[in-house]
Parts: sequence; C-alpha cells; structure tokens
Amino acid sequence: MGFAVASERLDLQMLELNHERDHVHVLVEYPCKVSVSEIANALKGTSSMVARRECWSEIRQLIYGPAFWTPSYFAASAGGAPIEVLKQYVRSQQTKAALKGGVSTQDNI
Repeated sequence: MGFAVASERLDLQMLELNHERDHVHVLVEYPCKVSVSEIANALKGTSSMVARRECWSEIRQLIYGPAFWTPSYFAASAGGAPIEVLKQYVRSQQTKAALKGGVSTQDNI
C-alpha cells in the first residue's frame, strides 16, 4: 500500500494495520520528532502514489473525483494501554468489516 516507503523515511514502526472499504486502521510507533500530521500526510501520499501507479485502472471508478484520500484523518494516543490490547482492537475491525460486507482481509505489514 505504500506505507512501507513512508515508514522507512520517517522511522515509523507499523505495529498493526487493517482496513475497511473506506478507511484504514493503523497502529504506529513513531519518534517524537515527527508530527502526527506529517505521518498522516506521508502515509496517504505514498499509498496514493503507489495505488495510482499499480492499479489506477481498477480504482479510478471507485473514488470520488481526483483525490484518493480525503484530507481528514483521526489520531488518538494510546495512553497507558498495553500494545497487545491496541493490536487486538485493530484486528477486531477486520471482523466488523466482514460482518458489514466490507473488506475482511488483513494486509501484511
């Protein structure tokens, strides 16, 4: 999805990744020198570039207008929650997506 390129460039660790039909859930560990908006923009930008390069003919009918992603994102800090609990939350989105008829396959990180 292009996330690997952004992860390497910003020194991010993708701990868990899952998606539904219209959004992505990402659990990421990142250095404090990198802002959350920089992470969101890098992940969206590189994944959009890769998707356009590798499968534009399949996706162009599925997106609204020229943008692959909306300009918005949601980010939350994990506080003191154990990493395994957070990973399980991201994984559980796969089950919810399948029940709603959305994408139900988990990407390799």
